[in-house]
Amino acid sequence: MGDSNFYTMKLSDGEDLIQNILELVKEKEITYVEIISGRGKIREFELVSTGQKRSLDKSFFSESFGISAI
Repeated sequence: MGDSNFYTMKLSDGEDLIQNILELVKEKEITYVEIISGRGKIREFELVSTGQKRSLDKSFFSESFGISAI
């Protein structure tokens, strides 16, 4: 097992989560990423789940939701 590095990100309202993760990955030359947890508010996201008969159900949300963990 190799070295383990942990990073914490704090975003301001309106900042793009994915863009910030991609910038950190590039800056730190990270090969693999695992998001351990998150809290705050999230908006404009797509939720994908497995539905009946193993279908893939997608729902898009534009309103804000509070989150306490991922």
